[in-house]
Amino acid sequence: MKKRQAYFDNASTTPLDERVLRVMMPYLTDDYGNPSNLYETGRCAKKAIARASGQIAAVLHCRPDEIIFTGSATEADNLAILGAAPWQIR
Repeated sequence: MKKRQAYFDNASTTPLDERVLRVMMPYLTDDYGNPSNLYETGRCAKKAIARASGQIAAVLHCRPDEIIFTGSATEADNLAILGAAPWQIR
């Protein structure tokens, strides 16, 4: 009998939802690119990010330019802290 495993570090990483994987697969295999470059792969990535920002903004009832994607939890935490604290740092 296989042992059941309990995973308690979801703050570090979590299983990827199958629906997210399906949508992301083209960008993880064929259509990857740096959205900051001028090449076609970069332009495609930039359009995909803009589309995702629009979809998320619609759900959250905010503007797409208010959506910020970060590369890590630490980066997101620092952004939130600095965004909330400028008036306190003076």
